[in-house]
Amino acid sequence: MDKPVIFLDIDGVLNTERTTERMRGILGIDSELVQNFKQILSVVDVDIVLSSTWRLYPDLKEAVEKIFTIRDVTPVTDGSRGDDIAAWLNDNPGYWDNHLVIDDDDDMVDGLTVVLVNPDFGLSLIDVQISISYLESKVNVWD
Repeated sequence: MDKPVIFLDIDGVLNTERTTERMRGILGIDSELVQNFKQILSVVDVDIVLSSTWRLYPDLKEAVEKIFTIRDVTPVTDGSRGDDIAAWLNDNPGYWDNHLVIDDDDDMVDGLTVVLVNPDFGLSLIDVQISISYLESKVNVWD
């Protein structure tokens, strides 16, 4: 089995209203929150699928790719981000039991495993620990 995938959102996860970094005059990516996310990557071998609206803008997507290796992006559906993620999973069915969504929005569909981040704080160390614990418990099953 391939390694698990994390569906990664940016706004509210890797930036907050307190973020000082800017891209095109809007919120950029917060280096402290990036370090939090990298803690997950240092413990569990995962692929990243960008589910953020940042995937729709080449310069914003490129900014993410300068920090992380992105395996893929979710398709755009007529529904919510959860629908976009489900569409990707339907195209890659082996990952329904092999994924984690890290997002600050609760517009997800049934069957998705989600770490819901508080957008006021972004990806916290508690969110990191929950993500690592979940992924580590699943990796033992997937091996």
